[in-house]
Formats: sequence, C-alpha cells, structure tokens
Amino acid sequence: MPRKKASCVRYPGDLGKPPKLPGLINMPSNISDWAFREYCRRLFLLAEFHGVPPKRLDLLAVALAEAHVPGLQFSSLGRDEPRRGKDKIWTIPRLMMLFEAVEDLRAKTSGLTVRDACKRLATSRKYAANWSRSRQSKSLDQWVETLESRYQDGKRLQKGTKGLRRTHTKK
Repeated sequence: MPRKKASCVRYPGDLGKPPKLPGLINMPSNISDWAFREYCRRLFLLAEFHGVPPKRLDLLAVALAEAHVPGLQFSSLGRDEPRRGKDKIWTIPRLMMLFEAVEDLRAKTSGLTVRDACKRLATSRKYAANWSRSRQSKSLDQWVETLESRYQDGKRLQKGTKGLRRTHTKK
C-alpha cells in the first residue's frame, strides 16, 4: 500500500529555517554552548507555536504527533474527507492544560468544586488568555459547562496516561 505523505506544517520565523552559524567575528568561543542554547530557544518556540506551556514539553511530543502523524489524526466523521465547520480547539495538550489548571485551583482553595473552579477560570483576568469565553459563546453558564465537560475529558486522558506511564516505568 502506498504511503500517504504527512501533512506539511509551515512554521513561522526561526522555526521555518535552519540556524545559521554566527560570522567569524561573532563566533562564540564554545560553539557547542551556542548550539545548545539555540536548540533550546527553538524548542520553546515550537512549544509556543503548538500551544504547549514551556514547562510541559512532554505534551509537545503529543502535539507534534497529532500535527504530523496521519495515524494519530483521528477524524470525527470516521472517513477520510475533511471535516466541515470551525477547527477543533480542544486538542490533547489543551485538555491536559485545562485539567491541570482546575486541579491547581482546587488545591489552592479548599472546598472548591470543579464547576466553581471552571467559573473562576472563565471570569478571572489572570486566566483570561487561555480560558475566557469566546465571542460566539451565548452565556457564561454555557461556557462554564463546556469547560467542565472538557475538564472531564482531560481527567479521562490523565487517568489513561498515568496507566501508560506506569507500564513503561516497570522493570
């Protein structure tokens, strides 16, 4: 069976081109240190491009696999044709980020329910960049319900990844 070509993602800026060595005048004394710093800088740019927090580079592997491996790009329609409508915003890394944000809030505030934590995420300016409701949302209550549902999805994923990690760490 002929192999399908993986979808090509065009990366912006420094991610779209290989690094250039500095000129002889600006050449660092230890080129391996410069190369390592440049590699790390570009790795964090890649994480930012895929919407993964810099401290969670383990989620970057999942985001890259979803972006480049056709076997991991599940179709909600169950067929090969592209899906109609708006692009899906609830990727696995984003679900995991929501799960962790809700769990952090619940750990900081005793007695906070999942719904209350989701409401706090949706209304707080501190979390507005990631979790405020979009303009298309009809009401705050509907958005809080959406966040709560996606939290449950993230919880299921978290349970699944813990089981996977446990099987890989056994000797």
